[in-house]
Amino acid sequence: MKHALALDLALHHGFWGDTAAPLRAVAAEPDRLARAGIVLKSSGPRALLALPDDSPAPDRIALDILTTEPRLAGLTQGWDAAAVPVIEVPADATTVAFPPDPGASLPRAPGDARLCRLLVAPRPADPRLRLICQPVQALWAYHVTGQAAAGPIRVVDPARTCTFEDLGTEPLPDGRAARVLRSTRPLPLAARSDLRLRLELDQPAPYDPLALVSVLPAGGTNLRPAPDGQPPGILQSDIFICLW
Repeated sequence: MKHALALDLALHHGFWGDTAAPLRAVAAEPDRLARAGIVLKSSGPRALLALPDDSPAPDRIALDILTTEPRLAGLTQGWDAAAVPVIEVPADATTVAFPPDPGASLPRAPGDARLCRLLVAPRPADPRLRLICQPVQALWAYHVTGQAAAGPIRVVDPARTCTFEDLGTEPLPDGRAARVLRSTRPLPLAARSDLRLRLELDQPAPYDPLALVSVLPAGGTNLRPAPDGQPPGILQSDIFICLW
């Protein structure tokens, strides 16, 4: 029996960037596909679906997108612990975004590893389709300790894509005081962030600012609800910097 390629699905996640995301596609109704002679081959974050030449194509094929790493749930914007979104993909779409617009969903049982369900029409003319997942965003809060933390320090983004505010000092659990410099808006988390932030100390004129840390570590996955009256759902990633 001859088959023709009808779907070439690639799964991407902003946290993992260009590296392979821990996602894979499986048939939601494998018996139905088998009876129709439809073949689904899945390898990591890519899946190929082929239809037999001598059978009519179904209107929709249901594919479940599974997570293969437990922490992905906490790193994906729009993950719903109670529901699995069902996304009906337009026939002419080349990309699908997650999280989707509000719509149909399935109940999520404990241990359910599904990110979402895609309803896809076979597309032999142009089988390429990408699912792009957005990473969680959080306020990046640098907690700076050491003698220099009392000076005129600041976090600088040379690309000018984000800014930071000085929240003053806060006590750490061990009793030390930390200067807190936090982003003014949530920033996306990534395994390898493109942001190249630095910590500077302003000096009296005519001297240029002194770079205390040339490349600061990016926000990590140690997330908590943002304190001090931030809107519900805003997260904060705490990053600790020790100076001399």
